[in-house]
Amino acid sequence: MPGGTMEDHLLGTKIFHPNTKANKKDIGPNEEPLDWFMRMKIAYGAAKGLEHLHGSCNPPIIHGYLKSTNILLDKEFKPKLSDFGLAKLGSAGNKMHVSSRVMRTYGYCAPEYTTTGQLTPKSDVYSFGVILLELITGRRVIDTTKPSEEQNLVAWIICRHLRSSEILNCSHKWQIHCSGGNFLRKT
Repeated sequence: MPGGTMEDHLLGTKIFHPNTKANKKDIGPNEEPLDWFMRMKIAYGAAKGLEHLHGSCNPPIIHGYLKSTNILLDKEFKPKLSDFGLAKLGSAGNKMHVSSRVMRTYGYCAPEYTTTGQLTPKSDVYSFGVILLELITGRRVIDTTKPSEEQNLVAWIICRHLRSSEILNCSHKWQIHCSGGNFLRKT
C-alpha cells in the first residue's frame, strides 16, 4: 500500500497506546496550549487519513462517526482516526453511499444524513469541517454553557454570517490543550 500500511493510516490502536488520561474531561492548569502549527498538523494528518479512507481503500470506507474525540494523537501529535465501529464500505455498484440509521453525535452530523439516512464520503467531509471549526475557534461543537443562540457551533457561525476574520478574532480568548492524546478546548 503506498505511503505505508493500512494500519499506519487507519488504526490508531495498532500504533498509538493511549494512557489512562486519554478520556480525561478536566484540563489542568499546567497543560500547554497547542500552537497554530500543531493545530494545522492535526488537521492535515486527519485530512490525510480521511483521504486514505475515501480514495485509497477499495471499496472506499465511510467513517460515519468522525468527531474530535475520535482523533487520537501520539507523542509527536501525529493524528490517528479511531472508533471505526460505525464505518461502512462505501460503494454498492455505481452508488457511493450506504443507508444507515445509526445515532450519530449531534453537531457533527451532516444535514443530508438527518433527512436521508445515507452516509456518503461527503458526510465525513462535513464532520471534518466541523472539526476544523473547533480547531480554529477553540469552541466545542455543542456548548450548553453558552447563550442558546451560540450553543451549536455551526449554527452560530451560519446564523451570525460570521466572516473568517470574525471567527479568528474570537481566538484571543481561548487556547487548545492536549491531554493524554486527545485535543481538548478550554476557554
